[in-house]
Amino acid sequence: MPDLEKRVESLEKLLSLMRPHLKAPMHGMSLWSNIEERSTDPEDPPEGFGSLWLSDGTEQGDDGDLIFERTAGAVTKYANLTGMSKRATMWHDESIVTNGNALTHALNVAQRYANYSYQDAAANADSFTNGCYLRAGTYTLYVLGVTHSSRGIIDWDLDGVEIVANQDWYSAATVYNVVKSTAAVAVTFDGWHLLQGTIDGKNGSATDFRMSLTKFWFVPASD
Repeated sequence: MPDLEKRVESLEKLLSLMRPHLKAPMHGMSLWSNIEERSTDPEDPPEGFGSLWLSDGTEQGDDGDLIFERTAGAVTKYANLTGMSKRATMWHDESIVTNGNALTHALNVAQRYANYSYQDAAANADSFTNGCYLRAGTYTLYVLGVTHSSRGIIDWDLDGVEIVANQDWYSAATVYNVVKSTAAVAVTFDGWHLLQGTIDGKNGSATDFRMSLTKFWFVPASD
């Protein structure tokens, strides 16, 4: 995963710069083997010093997060060096089409954010991707769009695994600002995640496979 490798490389450079300023490791161990898991740093770094430690999830950060604590200007602050975001929003006008026609972007003040996007002309098996950074956890996926008599059915995959099947966007009349949600979506690792939407048929009453969407976003089960 190139993005994760870049983050690791940046972290290694940061640690290299910090190393001369960190207190000597205990028991003759190296800095790399002496990063301990704890709730807060018991050393409580004095002015001008910092400490590096692993969180156990009870106070700063989630379990396993790498925390840098430093005191400067008589103020102690924390930096989470590994924790990913626990929120993510993706806009459909930034999606990449992987099958079918290009996205058309519509402006309409009736829709929240005054816009939505769709593939035109639409067809079964149309697909697109989007992506975000998220930490591992359990999330609800929300999708904001427009239902109509010409709208199709969509499946959602996350990192190649189906998380939503047969999400139907048909309605007899146009309805703006429809939000569909799917709970208990498992994100199994920290990092970059690929979200894919694929048209999978249409309602028996629908006249087309079009999918008019504004955005999609993940919200954690808890903070």
